[in-house]
Amino acid sequence: MRGINVKTFDDWVCAILKNERNVGPTHLFLPMWRVERMSMDERLGNILSLEEQFRARVGVTLQEYLGWGGPIR
Repeated sequence: MRGINVKTFDDWVCAILKNERNVGPTHLFLPMWRVERMSMDERLGNILSLEEQFRARVGVTLQEYLGWGGPIR
């Protein structure tokens, strides 16, 4: 799995907006016996998904920023 800790998402986006050095998504291995749950990043009513929030604040899609050509896996 590749990503960032959800708790640091806002700090990460703020660092990008300020053109500060930041740590992007990293690879992480989680043994299945440690997984309690997994959640999709999706809109909930008027609450934007994290990906939608990123695009609204930074001005480019997450895929464009990270240089990923295809969908996030």
